[in-house]
Amino acid sequence: IQDEVEALVCYGHTPTYGALLTACQNYGDDLTNIVLISDGSPNNDSTAPGGYGPASAILAEFPTWYGTLQANGCVLECIHMGDVAEAAQFMQMLADQNGGTYTHR
Repeated sequence: IQDEVEALVCYGHTPTYGALLTACQNYGDDLTNIVLISDGSPNNDSTAPGGYGPASAILAEFPTWYGTLQANGCVLECIHMGDVAEAAQFMQMLADQNGGTYTHR
């Protein structure tokens, strides 16, 4: 998987907000893991279509989406790929805030 992700071409439009919202809303309470693999830089245009939203919105809203899943034993795993310090900070904050794990590859 790591080779596949590293081969992707980046365009600066990572829909992290929408991906996490979908994961939390579209799967049952028996979900055991949410694995976020990203360069850690969510798109900062909160008005863009497709579930884009800034890191601050994700950090503010994700705990409410994830709370029931977490209470039922779901674990958040954040895997950061890349070398952007700000991106790493976001991924670490998301994992720490929600009792998850953070890994850098």
